[in-house]
Amino acid sequence: MLQFNHKRYITLAIALLLFSSISDGATPRLPIIFVHGMLASGDTYAGQIARFEANGYDSQLLFAYDWNTLSFGRGGATDGLQQMVDSVLARTKSSKLYLVGHSAGSGLVYGYCKDSIRANKIAGVVLVGGFKQDTTAGPKGEIPTLNIFSEGDLVAKGGSEIPGATNIRLKDEDHYEVATGPRAFDAMFRFITHGQSPIFDAVYTDEPVHLAGKAVSLGNNAPLVGGKVSIYQIDVQTGQRMKAGPDAVFDVDANGHWGTFMASRGASYEFMLLGPDSTDRPIHYFREQVTSSNRYVYLRSIPTSGMMSMMFSGIPEDSLPALAVFSSNKAILNGRDKLLVDGKELTNTDFFKPSRTTIAMFLYDGNGNRQSDLTGVGLFNMQGVFLAGIDMAFDVATKPIQLELNKRLLNIRRIPSRDGVTVPVFD
Repeated sequence: MLQFNHKRYITLAIALLLFSSISDGATPRLPIIFVHGMLASGDTYAGQIARFEANGYDSQLLFAYDWNTLSFGRGGATDGLQQMVDSVLARTKSSKLYLVGHSAGSGLVYGYCKDSIRANKIAGVVLVGGFKQDTTAGPKGEIPTLNIFSEGDLVAKGGSEIPGATNIRLKDEDHYEVATGPRAFDAMFRFITHGQSPIFDAVYTDEPVHLAGKAVSLGNNAPLVGGKVSIYQIDVQTGQRMKAGPDAVFDVDANGHWGTFMASRGASYEFMLLGPDSTDRPIHYFREQVTSSNRYVYLRSIPTSGMMSMMFSGIPEDSLPALAVFSSNKAILNGRDKLLVDGKELTNTDFFKPSRTTIAMFLYDGNGNRQSDLTGVGLFNMQGVFLAGIDMAFDVATKPIQLELNKRLLNIRRIPSRDGVTVPVFD
């Protein structure tokens, strides 16, 4: 059973020392590539990668594959995965690796392994929150397969067992939580390490804390090449910047990477993302207080074309704030969770039905009447799952907007939508 005393700070060095004795003489650790699902990015696995590292897995063996989820089924994602598999094997000097896929990513991983040449490079496959498969992975079902599913996952209709696989049935986890939660990690770790038990479910490091990540376009995960990330420490009570200038500014490289920023544990930060074009709309990210290092801080930009661009085109640019609230580890469901924004409870509406599995919600004055009607706005609701658009008018008062999710508080300053979209993130 996973245990961690949050009153103590356990360094990664201790975990590595602890597991070095376990690894001696055992099967060498192999690389792992984590593949996200629809509309997601590599930060789906930020928590799981931190857990692997806390339990002695070398960070140089852990990778996330970002792919264009808006072109699923067109072949490009499989080709990109093949390139990454070959690159990781060459980089780590390994002959095989593990693939972990969530939701649509599980289908991508399963399909990738149907080719015999590709299958020979795969030591095992982990399918999380996926859809029905008749056999284990591989052209002849020869690849060891772990299948993790949850009765509470209404997107995958509760999932199902795969004949011949190691099947782990969870009970309450929603479609996103089934990939990000500690029970899934426990199953992954045991499968990949051939039965070893994890000790820690998180790691809390001493200062300084290192933050890094990627800037990509929502949905297609295209790198925001030429963009800039400006980081400001903010007052946790007011959401206001502590000083006029940024604590750090990073250019986004050709692969979308930015960082590394040395943060203070317990501090709160605003990450402002600017695109390479002067007309690009700024995105202001506000996250909960920093507790540990994280090299998977993803900042998503507004797509410039396609359906996702059309969705965002309806967000007004005026004096009122426009919010995109994101829950990074599980869905927000009525009956289980309670979300209040500016004193208004949102989880008592149909936008948070368990069947919707709402992860991101877009809140703005969609009809221009300067009232919070809490009705649907824009095209965000057309997909039916994951996203919600809700009519909510934020006034221009100087007090912060307060968000409360299950008694966790996040205070942000009121930024007019003409100055950018505000993204509060519950980690």
